[in-house]
Amino acid sequence: MKVISILSCILGLLLFVHPANARKAKPRRPAVDGKIWYVASADGKRVLLEKDKDKTWSIASLSKMMALLVIVEQGLNLNDKTVLTDSDWALAAGGSRTRLKRKIPYPNRDLIHAALLGSDNRAVLGLGRAVGLNAQALTAKMNARARAMGLKITTFMDPTGIAHENVSTAWEVSRILKAVSENKTIADVMQTVTYTVVEKPSNRQIVYNNTNILTRESRRTKVLAGKTGFNSAAGYCVATLLDLPVYGQVIFVVLGSSGMYQRFADVKTLMAELERIRAAAARAQQAMTPPKTTPESRRRVEPVQMRSEKRSQTPASK
Repeated sequence: MKVISILSCILGLLLFVHPANARKAKPRRPAVDGKIWYVASADGKRVLLEKDKDKTWSIASLSKMMALLVIVEQGLNLNDKTVLTDSDWALAAGGSRTRLKRKIPYPNRDLIHAALLGSDNRAVLGLGRAVGLNAQALTAKMNARARAMGLKITTFMDPTGIAHENVSTAWEVSRILKAVSENKTIADVMQTVTYTVVEKPSNRQIVYNNTNILTRESRRTKVLAGKTGFNSAAGYCVATLLDLPVYGQVIFVVLGSSGMYQRFADVKTLMAELERIRAAAARAQQAMTPPKTTPESRRRVEPVQMRSEKRSQTPASK
């Protein structure tokens, strides 16, 4: 009975810590600052960790993922040039500052990097016009694309994420991220660490460092796609797709974190939790596996047994 009891305890531990059973077993909650988080395989079939993944939340500049997906799918030519206008400044009022200028023809390749790496609102609006979509039409296309993807909560009131009414859920954000990661034009930009715009004819340089700082840690993590966001309603947010050892492609979404760098600390906390779960599962599996007897150990024992048998034999036994 003791053996059965011990095996039952070990089996219970294995079920508790194994990633595939994380939701059923309700493991300890990691110390994440963000209000909402979601960690799952890229296809969404295996949820590894989550808190309130279906709760509606403002998503700020994570909205730009859908905006650029629509724009690129509309046939954006990266080599064409777009001039930013006064209307772009008017529509972007209340958002973050820009280093771009009016009345300068920027290559669309430069503007897409400004939009995704630097989260420039005016760049998004200019790119929308480049494919024949003003801000209102672009917003309508974004909502239509969300419905086509089966996203029921995601709603956009503007293309940039300035509007606090741009909302989604962590799970639905993960689906948008997966869609943009499959678009090579967007994914290539999202994986870029640093990009320099050279204005003509002045040759003034604008250096954009990717706001997703995980791209700068390529030795530890391989970033396949990602976007950050912030406004006072959303807090600091990040959605990123990482290629991790053992797990493969994993999506991390953190919403409502308290600081610019804290959101990335939250992602690292969740990564550490995955490693803790994996290591615990491996230890539990090892504890359940009986030790193997090797041929070498049997050969070392057999001669001793044979000599012992010979000494014990008597004339009668012969």
